[in-house]
Amino acid sequence: MINHDITLATEMTLLCVLLGVKDGLFSVDIKGNQIVAQLTLALKKTKDNTITCDADKLQLFLARSRDEKEWLKADSDDGRKLRSGETTAAIEALITREKCLDDIALSRRFLEERLHHHST
Repeated sequence: MINHDITLATEMTLLCVLLGVKDGLFSVDIKGNQIVAQLTLALKKTKDNTITCDADKLQLFLARSRDEKEWLKADSDDGRKLRSGETTAAIEALITREKCLDDIALSRRFLEERLHHHST
């Protein structure tokens, strides 16, 4: 059995892309148990010269496929266009208002994944 409390406290590296910014790909290190508000602060600190709004105004989206089974591949056509500052229909589908991450949505998603994990 996996101890999720230990797993969540582990530091991880997230790859991030700033939409509409050429060469906007960068990484940020966070702990798995941090909330979205802490992540936005880390993003702002990492790209302070590029991100000009307050951290709490950032909108975050998971780069998952429509069926949410796969992450967007960096070497795919959509991934390459995203890194060069372009958007595609697939990317637009990822960034709809209802897919914007906040602490409530992320908590709900985490709970659903834990429930699914424990039921299998």
